[in-house]
Amino acid sequence: MVFSCPTLSYVCSYGENSYKGGLQSAKKSTTTVKVQEESLKKLEQTATCILRNVYFAAKEMIPNSSTGALHELCLIQGLTDLAGLQSDKLVSYQDDQSIEDFQQAIAEVMDEGILKRARSSNCFSILVDESEDCFTEPCLFLYLRIIEHVAGGYEPKTYFLAVKRLRAEVTAEKIAAELADVLKEKDLDMKQMCGFAIDGAAVTAECKNGVVTQLKAQAPGLLSIHCIAHRLALSSMSAADTVPYLVKYQQILDSVYKYFVDLPKNREGLEAMQKILRDTHKQSSPFKDIFPSRWLTVRASVEAVIRNFGNLVSVLQDSRSARGAGLAKTMCTYKFLHCSHFLADILHQLYILCKSYQTSNVDFSIVHPLLKSTVTTINKLSAERAGEMLKNLLAALPPNMWDEGLADCSFTFQNHRIKGGRRQRTEAESTCRIFLENLTRDLKARFSEAKDAATMTAMTAIFDPAHAPDSKSRHIQTVTDYLSALSDEGDKDDFEMSCKQELVSFMNFVESRPGVHALTSAKDVCELALKQKLMFPVVSSLAERYLVLPIPTADLDGPFGRQHSLRTKLGNSLTSRSLENLIKISIHGPPIKEFNFVAAYSKWASIKANGAHQQKS
Repeated sequence: MVFSCPTLSYVCSYGENSYKGGLQSAKKSTTTVKVQEESLKKLEQTATCILRNVYFAAKEMIPNSSTGALHELCLIQGLTDLAGLQSDKLVSYQDDQSIEDFQQAIAEVMDEGILKRARSSNCFSILVDESEDCFTEPCLFLYLRIIEHVAGGYEPKTYFLAVKRLRAEVTAEKIAAELADVLKEKDLDMKQMCGFAIDGAAVTAECKNGVVTQLKAQAPGLLSIHCIAHRLALSSMSAADTVPYLVKYQQILDSVYKYFVDLPKNREGLEAMQKILRDTHKQSSPFKDIFPSRWLTVRASVEAVIRNFGNLVSVLQDSRSARGAGLAKTMCTYKFLHCSHFLADILHQLYILCKSYQTSNVDFSIVHPLLKSTVTTINKLSAERAGEMLKNLLAALPPNMWDEGLADCSFTFQNHRIKGGRRQRTEAESTCRIFLENLTRDLKARFSEAKDAATMTAMTAIFDPAHAPDSKSRHIQTVTDYLSALSDEGDKDDFEMSCKQELVSFMNFVESRPGVHALTSAKDVCELALKQKLMFPVVSSLAERYLVLPIPTADLDGPFGRQHSLRTKLGNSLTSRSLENLIKISIHGPPIKEFNFVAAYSKWASIKANGAHQQKS
């Protein structure tokens, strides 16, 4: 028996018609989806090609304005994946803002891995390089230093973090506020910051101290570091700037450099410089611009003037210009020659010390012995006139030129008449003596053992295998006081006793360890402590903090050089955002084959989607 239901029949009939219509609609929808998927696939291919070109341009420091030409070259060469650039939708992706979006996507991918490792670390350090070279306003370049587990060992790694413009006068409050904002933006806990280093020509000592004071209130155990190489350069600058003739001397060297820079416009200067370089076989240092904030750079210019003196004066005298003749007259004095040769000897010793301070294995245990040795050497050179350069000058002088009965106070040096006399000699020797006294006094003041430096020296003594056991024992209390300030333990006395016992046990463990691999450096001992974390938890924490401190600055030579090259090459046309991204890509970007462009495309698509949403709202 079959029951008939009109309502059911209607519903079934309607459902059948609806199914047929829906099937046709589904087919259309599927076709649309396929078209959309194909369009998105082409978009991804095109955007990925653009990302590769932008990445290549950033690594090679090619200006953003040339990226469009790079895209065009790829199209001419037949790169079909870039054909989408010719569509209306992608034309705008070649402008400056769009290129910055691509750079931002690449930089975010690079940031993710670095910040993930930083957040999982127990501590990190921040390095700030302050500069006014590129922008009209002061600018802070921030670096992040963390410890990474690499090939079974532990390595300190330094990464570029951010660029921040200070749109007004540099103050401690502004620097501290900018740093706090960056750490918050990167989701880094300020309490884990254990080291802080800041350097820059426009940052005064008072400003640095103010920044450190504010940061220490939020980061217990923070140690402030002033780069030892920077301290040396500042001591040289301070010692020279208090001597009137040396201020004038810098101006003379700067004028000589600028004289030859300006003259090539009429070819005469270029030919003159080529003659000097061709005729002087001992030429080893080029003429350089003088930077008062980097006084050790004067060394290269001093040596260039000495080695090229005869030819240089001849060119200036034959230049048929009042400016050239005036420079030649100023240089043809005994005072100028004496100071030049004296400074060449002294600055050479400081240069050797500076290079020693920039080696990767320098630590606080050898800072003061190296400094003391250098000061002793330069004092001896001055007292005995034993510097090679000054000895050569004195040997070339007429034997009786200082006799009081001589009417003519001039003498011949490298075929030029030099103004001499007792007054010239007295003023030259006085200038050099005052400079050396100022230098010695300033070095002593800048390298005195402040509290943070004493703590780092004690940490070095604990971990350095070259230190004798009795030397290590003298530093245990300093290290214990530092660790106690970090501890949350209620009973400080019990913690200090436990800390001392662990430090002694660890030092005995290192001394008696019969391992195959010899412990030859503080880094080796720190790695041992980190591997024995369960046995020595407190010492392990101390070792991690010690390794992350930016005591040596040699590993920043590459990043700083790349940073300054970018700013010099591309100049004020860069926004802070673009400069930050370019530095990150340029310094930390892996080979182009190893970079994750899939992740970069996802970041870029997200940036574009957010931009479109903001425009609608």
